[in-house]
Amino acid sequence: MSLDLNKFDWGPQDSTVIHNEVFVNNVYERYRSVSPGDIVFDVGANVGAFTYSILPKNQNRFLFCNPSQGLFKYLKRILIN
Repeated sequence: MSLDLNKFDWGPQDSTVIHNEVFVNNVYERYRSVSPGDIVFDVGANVGAFTYSILPKNQNRFLFCNPSQGLFKYLKRILIN
């Protein structure tokens, strides 16, 4: 699976910071990479950029939560559809 960031819906916010943290600087996997079969719990998932970034690492289970109902619809759109 390849990621198409042109289709990623960043929602109503500026995507620059999140894009750089997740896709350019890989800050969430700096100390431990996600491996196939891992269970990933993304607390404060925002619009799902980190979980989206690890989708190509097949056979993972994802649990994610976000306290903002306004952003949760973007998270569901990317990760559930």
